[in-house]
Amino acid sequence: MRQHFIQGFLLITLITNCFSDLTWANNKPETQVTSFADIIEPLMPAVVNIYTIKYNKRRQSKDNPLPELIPFEEFKDFFKQFNIPFAFDLYPNLHAMSLGSGFIIDETGLIVTNYHVIAGSDEIHVKLSDNTELPAVIIGRDPQTDLALIKINTDKKLPFVSFGNSNEARVGDIVIAIGNSLGFGGTVTTGIISSKGRDLGSGMDELVDDFIQTDAAINTGNSGGPLFNIEGKVIGINTSIPAVSGGTNVGIGFAIPSNKAQNIVDQLKKNGKISRGKLDIAIQENTKELSEALNIDKNYGVLVVDVKIGGSGDKAGLKRGDLIIGFNDKEVLNSRKLQLFVAEAKIDEEVTLTVIRDSKTIDLKTQISEVKDNEEEQQEEENDLPLKNINNKNLLEKSGIVFTNITEDIKNRFYLDKTINGLFVVEVKTNDPNIKLIAGDIVLAINQESINDIEQFNSIYKKLKSENKKNAIVLVKRKDFSMFMTFPIK
Repeated sequence: MRQHFIQGFLLITLITNCFSDLTWANNKPETQVTSFADIIEPLMPAVVNIYTIKYNKRRQSKDNPLPELIPFEEFKDFFKQFNIPFAFDLYPNLHAMSLGSGFIIDETGLIVTNYHVIAGSDEIHVKLSDNTELPAVIIGRDPQTDLALIKINTDKKLPFVSFGNSNEARVGDIVIAIGNSLGFGGTVTTGIISSKGRDLGSGMDELVDDFIQTDAAINTGNSGGPLFNIEGKVIGINTSIPAVSGGTNVGIGFAIPSNKAQNIVDQLKKNGKISRGKLDIAIQENTKELSEALNIDKNYGVLVVDVKIGGSGDKAGLKRGDLIIGFNDKEVLNSRKLQLFVAEAKIDEEVTLTVIRDSKTIDLKTQISEVKDNEEEQQEEENDLPLKNINNKNLLEKSGIVFTNITEDIKNRFYLDKTINGLFVVEVKTNDPNIKLIAGDIVLAINQESINDIEQFNSIYKKLKSENKKNAIVLVKRKDFSMFMTFPIK
């Protein structure tokens, strides 16, 4: 019996050890990476240095033609032979030089870089890893995502790298940056993804709101260079460092995600330009004050200020005063988000806009129309005529603002549309920070009611005051822009 017990014990011990080995095998720590050399070595030849030159054309003349372009390094080497320090002021036609990086995406010489690296340049030159220098031409560029596609011509097949899936990248993943850091070409740094989805708030023209943040050292000259994952795939294009760094690394750098970049690059490669959509509406940020005055229980979203007749917004049924809170079931928090959603939508794609109108939520459908190449906003010039010299007895002062009717004389003096109706702001007599009106503004409506003269405005104002309303909403036209503003009732 004891023998059976020992045999049983040994069997149990053997089984336990087997499970223990399996458990250890499944949970043992991964082998630590002791070198990135095998990963980096095949990637280096596909990363290039880019330098550009801009000429000072204003100082150029037939008697003083531009010298043949010689790379900066060769200039320095030439003057070193004679112990003469090289200086740009010896060559007045050279206005500026800039350094950047890029990476080859196919064997024919297509190179991805940042738009700001090549913007405004007269000459673009690319230095390969074997020190071969070649001129480059621009295939396409997209300032709004800070991306550009350039090309070099060579008889040999070039090494290239491929895009990876930036959506699969996680915070904590190891990344590798290669670029022309501070002019030292072929510089490699490593780090991790520190964060994703960073919106740098560069402005309404910037159409990237999901930058990858990394602590891999990124310096001036890295712009346009690749950010690789551990598999050697490009998951980002290094593009920005904090301004406080003065151009040197402080452990924070940003890269455009490859999934966004690849879509842009594909369009540039195919068409040489980017096609983007529009809704043909003018919009404005919603605020707490505007929500209260318009009886809206949302303090986010964007207000429709104007709708172009016959445009996509008009076909959807959008009206002035609508609050857009959704785009294809995605929440519209602000104007920038709506702009990004529209820009990323395909031309002629049917989209659903979720709108609040008269305290009711409705869904409107429309098709995205394309922004044409010749569509440029026209900016009116400032008019220097003194507003106080307006000879008009019909003046109305409310809450420290002096209004007058829009007469033919005012239309002619200030180049206004002959069909426009409303009130003209003659003077601002108050320092109330809640009043945003300025002299020269045109008030088109108050609380969604169009205004034709000061008598009508005064009547509505008195009614609101009798109802103890604190604010009204006025629709204001300022130059080419229209906006809603809160107007205190006093």
